[in-house]
Amino acid sequence: MGIEIHLKVLNPCPLSKLSTLLGKSHFYSYCNDYYDLIMMEGEVTQEIIDTMIETLGVTTEITFTSNQNSPLNYIMMDCSCSTSWPVVDESILKNHGINISPVRYQDGWEYHRFVCISKKDVSAILKELEDKFQFEILSIKEDDFFGPIRLLGLSAPEFMESLTKSQLSLLQEAYQEGYYKIPRKVKLADIATKSGISRYAVESRLRRGENAIMDLVLPLIGFNQKIRKQRISA
Repeated sequence: MGIEIHLKVLNPCPLSKLSTLLGKSHFYSYCNDYYDLIMMEGEVTQEIIDTMIETLGVTTEITFTSNQNSPLNYIMMDCSCSTSWPVVDESILKNHGINISPVRYQDGWEYHRFVCISKKDVSAILKELEDKFQFEILSIKEDDFFGPIRLLGLSAPEFMESLTKSQLSLLQEAYQEGYYKIPRKVKLADIATKSGISRYAVESRLRRGENAIMDLVLPLIGFNQKIRKQRISA
């Protein structure tokens, strides 16, 4: 049995300050002590980049990637973590919690998800957070299984919003019917007949859905490869 906790925390760190300056805009952050990867929805103007550089104290090169087919923009930079402010992740990890990345930032709040396998660990984490931060519990759920995809945060509602309902439904149907098996168990024409739409519409929705997924996953793969190279050369 696993326990998933979703909460928001007021933490006086540069990323929270940045989210306050950006107003209602929200962004997601991955960090592993080498690099920060920030994913931001909507247009990223030079003004936003300048605000980010000043607020986070960035002194190294920023890698910025955008894609017209994706609502997310990717900004990569050297890690901006510091020991000069409390870190929420430390309280989670030291008490046997497992973080679900990414962390979301909006209006000065950090949004964290983590899982534990015992209620005792949950209580220890919340007690330690209470001593350090102002926070609000958004949900506590018990579940029998936490797969690797879920622990990467790729099943979060924010991720699913990148797909339309029709794309998600068709991707699920195609997968269940064996379209992605090798060799394929079903043809596009068969899926089209069953769905009551044209073969062209099926192909278009699947391609758009696949592209939306790859837009989210591939930058994270590239991020991980860059980290591995850095560790090997260190």
